[in-house]
Amino acid sequence: MRVPAKSSLPQPAAAIDRETERAVIKRPPAYRLHPPGLNSPWRRYHENQFDLAVGNHSSSSRIRPSLSPYPQMRAQFGGIAVPPGSTLTIPQAQLLMPEALRHSMLTASAEKPLVLQVGSHMMYAEGHIPGSEYVGQGSQPAGLQQLQDRVNSLPRKKPIVLYCGCCPWNRCPNLGPAFAKLHDMGFTNVKVLYLADNFGTDWANRGYPVEKGR
Repeated sequence: MRVPAKSSLPQPAAAIDRETERAVIKRPPAYRLHPPGLNSPWRRYHENQFDLAVGNHSSSSRIRPSLSPYPQMRAQFGGIAVPPGSTLTIPQAQLLMPEALRHSMLTASAEKPLVLQVGSHMMYAEGHIPGSEYVGQGSQPAGLQQLQDRVNSLPRKKPIVLYCGCCPWNRCPNLGPAFAKLHDMGFTNVKVLYLADNFGTDWANRGYPVEKGR
């Protein structure tokens, strides 16, 4: 009796080629919003979450707590606990790309936002966005109080941009609490500068202007 070729035999579901699944199942749109570097936290997050979504645990060793800044990605994949103060608590609509901030700085007719750095003072002294002010670390009660004191007398519609850049976006401890503070105070025009990796990579190394000093 002729034995059918191995390739024609039914294969168990567990043996389905995951690379075939990858080709058939479309990656989430947010994966393409930010062109990822080969080893960037952004790319690793979406690869990890895609593997989890299709049940590919063969690469689970690379799964790490990298989180997308986009809340809808959480909703799509689920199962990811969002710690208080995480950058995941910042709505996508409030994110500002570096090139957009740079453009507004060069546009004479545009209303200039108040740009506030909420990271470490040492990092601010080493290099910061021209015209920005240091208001303390957003992850510290003293820093949040300093932020509150700085903006308390401002109109609640005042354009404000927060930034840090101390580390990759998904690990920044300062931006989430600072954004929440301004939101609780009633400010309605707050943006958060999206620096995927850090201030040096995503601002200074692009040739955007940097000032030094306190």
